Amino acid sequence: MNASDIVITTLPSVSSISLTGRVATEDDVLDEESAGSGPVTNTRRSKQENEDVKPLYYAGVFSCIIVVTLIGAVLAILLNNKPPVKDAATKNSFLLTFIGEDPEKLLTRCEGDCDTDADCSLGFVCFLGEEGGSVPGCGGGPTSITVDYCIRPEDIPTAELFAEPQHSPSVGPSFSPYFSPSIGSTPAPTATLAFAPSTAPSAEPSAEPQDNPSVRPSFSQSFSSSIGPTSASTAKPTSKIKAALELSFDLVKDAYGDKIPSWTTAETNDKESMSAHFRAVKWCVRNKVFDMEGDFPLIYFSLASFFYGAGGVEKKSESGRLHEATSDNPGWSDSEGWLNLEEFPSYCNWKGITCRDITDVGTIPGIDIDVSYMDIKGTLVPEIFMIPKLIKFSIWKNEFTGPIPSAIGLAKDLEVLLVSNNNFEGSIPRTISNLKQIKMLHIGHNQFTGSIPEEIGECQLLSELMAMGNTFTGTIPEAFYNLSNIETLSLAATVLKGQFRELMAMGNTFTGTIPEAFYNLSNMETLSLSRTRIEGTISKSIGKFSSLKSFRAVKTNLSGTIPSTVGNLTELRELQLHMNAFTGIIPEELGDIDPLRKLYLWGNKLNGPIPDSIYSHPAIIELHLSKNELTGTIPEIIGLMSNVALIQFENNKLSGKIPEALGRLDNLSTLNLHSNNLTGSVPALICGMVQLTHFQTDCTRLVECSCCTLCCDQGLCNSV
Repeated sequence: MNASDIVITTLPSVSSISLTGRVATEDDVLDEESAGSGPVTNTRRSKQENEDVKPLYYAGVFSCIIVVTLIGAVLAILLNNKPPVKDAATKNSFLLTFIGEDPEKLLTRCEGDCDTDADCSLGFVCFLGEEGGSVPGCGGGPTSITVDYCIRPEDIPTAELFAEPQHSPSVGPSFSPYFSPSIGSTPAPTATLAFAPSTAPSAEPSAEPQDNPSVRPSFSQSFSSSIGPTSASTAKPTSKIKAALELSFDLVKDAYGDKIPSWTTAETNDKESMSAHFRAVKWCVRNKVFDMEGDFPLIYFSLASFFYGAGGVEKKSESGRLHEATSDNPGWSDSEGWLNLEEFPSYCNWKGITCRDITDVGTIPGIDIDVSYMDIKGTLVPEIFMIPKLIKFSIWKNEFTGPIPSAIGLAKDLEVLLVSNNNFEGSIPRTISNLKQIKMLHIGHNQFTGSIPEEIGECQLLSELMAMGNTFTGTIPEAFYNLSNIETLSLAATVLKGQFRELMAMGNTFTGTIPEAFYNLSNMETLSLSRTRIEGTISKSIGKFSSLKSFRAVKTNLSGTIPSTVGNLTELRELQLHMNAFTGIIPEELGDIDPLRKLYLWGNKLNGPIPDSIYSHPAIIELHLSKNELTGTIPEIIGLMSNVALIQFENNKLSGKIPEALGRLDNLSTLNLHSNNLTGSVPALICGMVQLTHFQTDCTRLVECSCCTLCCDQGLCNSV
């Protein structure tokens, strides 16, 4: 028997397994026994055996497959029913935590509410989930549609990570019907893609900035392309906010000169995480501002920085978007539209902003910003002056603090600047000389110090300069006298009018002397240098002020004599030179000025007699010459002062009797004659004056007064 024909049997009645791979039957056994030990030579029977084996072979294979499948199913069921192993993300320490709608810090893992990756700390992304859905890598729930959470990039489901970008029907705000910025043609990624990790971004603009600051690079596509999804092999935590910070600074770096502001480190600097500029950067990211072309990223970032720097806050609207809050913001009494691109898609529609000359679509119009009387509290960010075609900027009657940024010189189109009635401090930046188009400059009633920059004299179109109510020092710049278009110049606390007709510097601490060139302003009508530190003398050239109606130089350091050329001031109605150090006599020529109503020369060192031309002046209403060293007698011609209501001659060296003519002055209500060398009795005619309510004289053995309201003796006065 050949080895290939060996059949192993156990029981004759039971089928055996043959090494040939088929089942042996009882007939096979019988055939074997009858054949003896000789070899098998029946070929036909072998072929028949092969045909019988095939169906049995396939049946066996199929049975094996079924068995393996059943075993796999059982194992899967067992594994699925096994309690899951808790990942670190699902531990209690990473449960969903709602910090707030506008959190004051960068959010970390499983914290909300975020709106973009910019709201998350470095290494985390904002997951915009669905209502009732779970948040990858976080425990707790269900979630609300209005609250989104920061997660790790590696927790993002693979299907979302590599999803194809969808085309957004609207990228960025629409500016119709006014103007429309050109938006990049690259489709904006969907909310899912916004969470995808990216490689180190490149926020470089598509065009390099030129030396001319007015030429701005286009930022379309460059920002969005830097934050798109990457392959799994290069996936890293997103740094989109870093790209946004770099891009923002590149937009406004001209406003900072050689300095790098601290807000550029806000991504890693907790102290800057709530700065006005960082909040503005995040707002720009949320609203795809950096996907716009031309100057629109600069304009919107500057306006957002100004808003936040001035105390602006945000809240969530019913749709869940963040926008400016009005009723909840104590710092802006009316800020309708600010940063709310959902309802006000153009900054031209924001409260206090007016766009001029809107003609061509896509062009930047002239801009007026007027947020006066808004109860705004905050500081002034420098980039606000980088807005192209800024024509008017008015923030007066608010509570701004800090200095005026030197970047003000970048507003080359500015015509009107009104910052009065705030709490600004420091000095006026000399870069203000770059404002060649400026016509109105109001900086009054602040806390400015230092000198007024002489460079203002280079602003040849300037017609109004109001700088009253500050504490300026130094001299009045001579360049001011060359401002050919100036009509109003106020360095005091009074509104001024006219073709350089009024100059008021009172209340400041100007020093130096009055320059000779000053007297060339022949159209001057009102001149006030009161309460300054101006010193020296009054030049004879004062007579050139032929139109002067009011001259006040009270409590200064002026000295010397009063020049007789004051008699040329034929329009003068008021002369107040009291509390100075003038010496010499009172010029007789003063009495020749017919319109003169008020003459205050008290508190000087004037001597000699009072001119008869003064005693007989019919138009003078108030004559105050006390506290000098005047001598002589009071003549009877004083009765010609028919309109006088106040005469104060006390504390001089006048002598003689009190003239009865004083009793004929029907308008006289105040008469002070004490502390002189007068003698005799007070005339009864004076005591009979009903309108005389204040009468003071010496009540000594030399003077008898039965009707005085105040009697004085050796400088001590007592009521009668």
